[in-house]
Amino acid sequence: MVKLLCIFTKYDSYIGLDDRVCYEKLFQLPHHVITLTYAADNMALRLVKHVFAKYPVTANAVTFGSLYVTAELSQQVVTKKVLAQTPEPIDTAALGRYAIFGCGVGSHMLYFWYKWLDKRYVGTAASTILKKVLMDQFIMTPQLLVAFYLTMAVLERREDLFEEMRSKYLKTFQTSCLFWLPVQTVNFVLVPPAARVVYVGTSSLVWANILCWIKRQPQEQPEEQKQDELSHRFYQRTEQACEDMYRLARPILLADSWQHFIAGIRQVEKWRERTNFEFSTRT
Repeated sequence: MVKLLCIFTKYDSYIGLDDRVCYEKLFQLPHHVITLTYAADNMALRLVKHVFAKYPVTANAVTFGSLYVTAELSQQVVTKKVLAQTPEPIDTAALGRYAIFGCGVGSHMLYFWYKWLDKRYVGTAASTILKKVLMDQFIMTPQLLVAFYLTMAVLERREDLFEEMRSKYLKTFQTSCLFWLPVQTVNFVLVPPAARVVYVGTSSLVWANILCWIKRQPQEQPEEQKQDELSHRFYQRTEQACEDMYRLARPILLADSWQHFIAGIRQVEKWRERTNFEFSTRT
């Protein structure tokens, strides 16, 4: 899933002389302004790298949690403020649940997973990178999705903790494969090392939005439950039809004249036309 973990500790430097020259050419700023900008960028980057190196678990927890809270908040703003006819309040409880999962569960799983993966497969050869990508997608991601749905179910106090996971797990994993495999291929093949932080960070935010969107979708009913509901509706209609037929047939059977008999037949014809129309509009 989200790959923005320990990423600032993997490279020695991202801003160098070429970046400084690029600033001068693009903005045509005075030399002293370029120097100050370059120094500020270097200082900020060194600070971030220092925090991730000294407090890796905490830094990654805050980063991971912030991605999920930002994704959920952006979707709530769009659905409840922008698209809604009547603005609705932000669901802060949902934001809290995503923060708990991001800071307390997902970040720790991924931090120790990538730490082990980097020690187990050292190097930047194509075969090594391919192994890491495939193992991450097909070994770690399934476990992380289980942890996501179970954590959310516990925080939402669902009676059946596995109900939503049974309904959405396969779709979520398939979507993850369709998203992350091409993203990581482009990352390692086309994106230069100095741009991978921004690229992976942006991709992680996009994936967090996708996951929040899937989580928000209504659950699909199991096939057995659908069949039970259809059978129940069919039974109710059949029972009602039998009652109507008995009510209409009784005057015909007890008719004491041709006029009453013909009137009863006409009532049956009207009932048949009405019920056929109702059934056709429901199907």
